[in-house]
Amino acid sequence: MAQCQWASAHLVLVRARKAAADPFLKAEIFQKDAEALRYLGRFLESLSCYRKSHFLYKKLLIPSESLSCLLGMSACLRVLGRYGDCLLYTSE
Repeated sequence: MAQCQWASAHLVLVRARKAAADPFLKAEIFQKDAEALRYLGRFLESLSCYRKSHFLYKKLLIPSESLSCLLGMSACLRVLGRYGDCLLYTSE
């Protein structure tokens, strides 16, 4: 049941991020989609969303949310066994 809910959330979030014009809202949507994808086990896609969200939060000067994205990225990289890639996903 939970898998179905996360999959549904992902579909809604993909549509929402295409429509969002406000950078903060777009960052929020990317972060929530990253979480949904992570729970679905789609870690590479999740990394991409976390990175986009991290970049937007950094640009908006919201360090607490930027850190949250970094934690999500580190969780994905840990599961994928890609510890050496940590610097690639944080340097922008």
